[in-house]
Amino acid sequence: MFKPGDLITISYIGYEKKKLSISSISDTLFLNTISIPFESISVLGIKTNKQRKWFTKLERDVIKVYPYAKMTAKLLDDYSTVLDSINTLSYFKKRKGKKVIFQKIESSLISKYGSRIKKMKRSQGRILIRLIDRETGYTSYQIIKDFRGLFNASFWQITARIFNHNLKSSYDPKTGEDKMIEHIIRTIFSKKSIKKNRPILREN
Repeated sequence: MFKPGDLITISYIGYEKKKLSISSISDTLFLNTISIPFESISVLGIKTNKQRKWFTKLERDVIKVYPYAKMTAKLLDDYSTVLDSINTLSYFKKRKGKKVIFQKIESSLISKYGSRIKKMKRSQGRILIRLIDRETGYTSYQIIKDFRGLFNASFWQITARIFNHNLKSSYDPKTGEDKMIEHIIRTIFSKKSIKKNRPILREN
C-alpha cells in the first residue's frame, strides 16, 4: 500500500516522465509529449533472384568506388581557394593553372588508389560518374570542361556514350539507378561500420 507522501513515477511512451506524490495525483493528469529518436530501417523490395543479383552487384560497386568520389570532392574543396584566384587570371593563364590543378588531383587519386582506379570495370566507372556528381554538385562533363576545356569534355562525352554512359546527366536520388545508389549510401555509409549495417532485402 502507498502512503500519502510516497512518490510514484508516471511514464508512457511518447510522453515526458513525471514524479508525483500520491496525495497530489488527481483524476486527470496532463503529460507533455516528447520526440523519440530512433534509427531508421531501410526496406528494399526484391522480387526476383535476378533483381537480388543486380542489387548485390550494384552495392558491391558502390562500396568500391564511393571512396574515390569522396576523395575527388575533398581535393576539389581543398583547391577551391586556389581555383578562385586562378579564375581572376586571363583566359590562357586560367586554363594553364586549372590544368595543373587537375593533374595534381589525378596524381593524388592515383597515388592513393593506384591500379584499383585503372582496373575499374565499365559499370563501376559509370557509378563513379554518378557519385562524383553527388559529392561535388557538378557533372563529370562540367568538371572536365572546366579543367581540360570544351574539346576534351566533348571527346570524353562521345567516348562515354559509346560505353552507355552520359557525362552530362545529373545525379537524381529520386529516380532510377541513382535512387538505388542513394539507398545504398544512406544505409551503409551513414554508419562507421559497413558490416554491421547492411540494408534489409525483402522478397515480395
